[in-house]
Amino acid sequence: MTGNEGEDTWQTFNKRFDALFAEDCCDGQGRLHHIHRGEFGINMVVQYLSTLDINLLPLNLVAKKLDQLEAELEIIL
Repeated sequence: MTGNEGEDTWQTFNKRFDALFAEDCCDGQGRLHHIHRGEFGINMVVQYLSTLDINLLPLNLVAKKLDQLEAELEIIL
């Protein structure tokens, strides 16, 4: 959840989430492989999300990305 800075808060969020959770980040079973492995895990994602000023984000687009992540977490937990 570092690097990939965009021109604004939304672009940075979008780039970071796409790098970790986009469709091309799925394994052969369609599961997001960055949730199943990784040095920092979901705690780093939560920490990043807690730093965001949600007033600077298009909430409808953020919600889609977070809904996808939530659905994946429900499957594996």
